[in-house]
This record gives sequence, structure tokens and C-alpha cells, in this order.
Amino acid sequence: MNVDATKEPNSIVIRPTYGDFLNNYRNSSDLHIGVTDSTGFIYEYDVNGVVKSKNQTWFQCLPIKVIDRMNSSLKQYWDKILYSVFIQNSWTADRYDSEKHNCYSFVLTFLKSLNLQELRPYLRDKTIFCQQFVSPQARVAAKYICLFRQLKDQNVVIQ
Repeated sequence: MNVDATKEPNSIVIRPTYGDFLNNYRNSSDLHIGVTDSTGFIYEYDVNGVVKSKNQTWFQCLPIKVIDRMNSSLKQYWDKILYSVFIQNSWTADRYDSEKHNCYSFVLTFLKSLNLQELRPYLRDKTIFCQQFVSPQARVAAKYICLFRQLKDQNVVIQ
């Protein structure tokens, strides 16, 4: 469960908005979403605007591979499109809206900009995207989180 986003190139990454999965996450917790490039930099959009970093808040995330096979030309294309979305004027702090123009908007804009046929059906809105990509990963993670917490409550040493 300790997956460092910087070690997950060309991925969509999710984490709890506050805290981490193992200690703080609940089913009702808000999730934050970002995108990594081929070198492990994380691009994310929040109340502070769009940021590119290797921020430690992403040390415990769920990576989502939306493209099964990434060859070198597709990685370069991913990075090019990600950067072009990153520099758009749409992603400023003053334009951020927690309901309508948020981290999911940024990620969906990026994925739509890739213009990949196999992704199109899942990018119509946030709900469809989450059902296809986020929810399956979150369900698997929830099982591990539950097991971790049970072991922790029983004072089992976990390394």
C-alpha cells in the first residue's frame, strides 16, 4: 500500500485529500487525483493552482494505469500532452472550484487531450471515469487497509 507516486511513471495517481490511506482514509473521504510524467513528476491541481513536483504527500498513493502498454513514443506523447495541459491558463488558483473545476477536471482534461480512442468512452464525466478506473482500485485497497488496521489493533508488528 505504500506506493510512491514518483516511482509510478505515466500514471494517474490518487490519495486521500487529507492524511494517508492506511491511517486516515474512510469510504466517505475525499480523494485527490494527479498525473505522473515519464520521469515521476506529479502534476496536480488544487486550491493553490496547478503544480509540478515530487511532493512527499504522494508517498502513499494508488497508481492507476489507464494505458496497458506504454512504448517510448507513447511516453513522449503523454509527457508532451501533459505539459501542454499544465501550462494552460485554466489551472490557476482563482479558477479552482471544489465542485466544478478541480483536480478531477485537470486529469480528465489531460486524458481527453491524449485523444486515445480506447479511453473516450470513460471520459464523458467524472462519475464514469471513477467507476471504470478509480473504484476498482479503491475496492482492492480497502481490503488491504482493513486487514492492516485489524493487525495494527491486535498489536501485530507490521514492517
